Amino acid sequence: MRKICILLTIGMLLGMLPAYADDSASAAVVDSYVWQFAPQGTNGWYNVVYQGGEWVNMEIGSKGTYVASGGYPTIESSCLNTGDKDVAFKFVAPAKGMVRLRGEVKGTDSNYARGDGTVASILKGQRELWSSKVTWTAPAGYDITTSVRKGEVLYFVLNKNGNNGFDWTYWLPTVEYLGMEYVGSGSMYKHFEKQGDTLTELPYDSEKDAYVASDGKALISDYQLMASDKITLVRRYEVQEIGLYRVFAETIAGDSRGGNSIFTVYKNNEKVSEQLVLGDEDGTLDVRMLGYPGDTIDVEVKAEKFMGYNCIEWSCNVSKYIGELAADKMITSQGYAYATNSKVPLTYYIGMEQGTNGTEFYTTKYDVRLPMNYNTSTNRWETVTQSGGGYIGVNGVYPENKYGDSGFEITVAEDGILKIDGKFGVNDASDGVLIKINHNGEPLWSSRTGDEESVRWDEPYVDSYFNYNVNAVAKVKKGDKLEFTFNKWRKNSNDAVDINNISLSYINGDYVSETTRWKLENSIVIDVLNKTVRKCGVVNPADVFLENGTTYISVNDAKAIFGKDVSPEINLNGVGYSPLRNALENDGRSVVWAADRLVLIHDGIPVMFGWSELSEIKTAMKGGGLFE
Repeated sequence: MRKICILLTIGMLLGMLPAYADDSASAAVVDSYVWQFAPQGTNGWYNVVYQGGEWVNMEIGSKGTYVASGGYPTIESSCLNTGDKDVAFKFVAPAKGMVRLRGEVKGTDSNYARGDGTVASILKGQRELWSSKVTWTAPAGYDITTSVRKGEVLYFVLNKNGNNGFDWTYWLPTVEYLGMEYVGSGSMYKHFEKQGDTLTELPYDSEKDAYVASDGKALISDYQLMASDKITLVRRYEVQEIGLYRVFAETIAGDSRGGNSIFTVYKNNEKVSEQLVLGDEDGTLDVRMLGYPGDTIDVEVKAEKFMGYNCIEWSCNVSKYIGELAADKMITSQGYAYATNSKVPLTYYIGMEQGTNGTEFYTTKYDVRLPMNYNTSTNRWETVTQSGGGYIGVNGVYPENKYGDSGFEITVAEDGILKIDGKFGVNDASDGVLIKINHNGEPLWSSRTGDEESVRWDEPYVDSYFNYNVNAVAKVKKGDKLEFTFNKWRKNSNDAVDINNISLSYINGDYVSETTRWKLENSIVIDVLNKTVRKCGVVNPADVFLENGTTYISVNDAKAIFGKDVSPEINLNGVGYSPLRNALENDGRSVVWAADRLVLIHDGIPVMFGWSELSEIKTAMKGGGLFE
């Protein structure tokens, strides 16, 4: 066992906080050394370890140190020894109120650089408020405002990451009460009801413990949410300091009879992100952006269809962060109605001979495939040249470090709708692995999986979404080729990819998700092949054509469809045409090419359509039932 050294948390000196503090009152804090070896629960703080599926209090040992059962982990002279278990500082809220959590997590000295870093997280109950990997060159800071109920628990969790060597970590978390209620000048959130374009700030109802709208039905709090048939709800955050901000919300499905909700994020009234959250499935909203003092960040919630049972549990926080964040948790496709006929793991195709289960293994050099050899001593396929280093096995895939890719190709054994699903695992110490899945040479799914690299601090929106989940479908025929390739990205250190959670299934039923259909209904869809445009469910002819990879539309139809004048770039038979993408992107729209014939047009929201949605659309187009 190796030791992780950490300075214990700062506590909140509750005795200095009035029992009924006004909004201007804030909690005093004291150095943790005042109480770090006092009994558990001093000032509301506990030292706990995660074992047996739960958080367990550590005990004070013979030398005044905190120890877990079995002797590990321990806290001795400000050093934590985690072993393979997470350790946390647990805080139990003494009263209801708005609290501010802020601090920084970093390595204590240069020895920290010899390890693989740690992962720090903050939980409210079981819900994550914040999480970040911590390295010697990238400390992690946070500034979160949230509410707590009396007795609610916050956990400040330290995880060893890959291993616990050289993980000496410095962390002084604080919990500061801004006020004993959810309202007042100390609160960083305001809540509104929205009717049309009119916003009306909502008062706090202490009896209902929520902000209640004028119709008496719609309500919003830090724990529950229900928009109504007439009222849209808005939570607003006003930026105080320049920096990077994360909007992170999670929902828990409510009554199965409830309807869906539409979540939209605005910055200064400009739409940033929008998605459908299903009433019968848990959802996640995860958006990052740059904020300046005076900016407003709004989270708007509207009932897609009010059923009377739309109340859901939720948490929603806007927090400032420093350094890196883990890859985003934005949901993609949700809401399916299909049956699984058969399912096999991807590792089923990793045999010991070329051609087993229709699979060929290779590395690439300048796009030329070089067959791999099977090494019986390591039980994996390896690069022919010893200087290569790439391999493929049931325990993982390693990208070829000299030429290009490690890859394997599967020959499909039967016709049907094939779903490739699951999550690739990549070591956080990696700079990422570029993974591609092709169907008959055409891209089906691609992502750089692995740890997220920091973007420029002044990027207006962080829209580099690294999606670990595949969740793609394809209509396949016997003899089709599925190709999986793995590229080292930049460096090839720590690039082993776990493929054990990926599966291939033949499915039957409606594989176009509910969220994908909603996105289509909220987009303009131009079919270049059939020369039609679908808008708000209505289909009309469209004068469009495709030439050299560019879609052109007549200036007259552009005016009729989009309500704006565009300048013609070419003239055919007396009719002026303009490139569709240029005209729309200049107008703040996003354009996506799908199914080799569709142009999907929507407001300028990043990642409205990802690989999951595009695979569903393309598969449905082959069957002719996309809009049925």
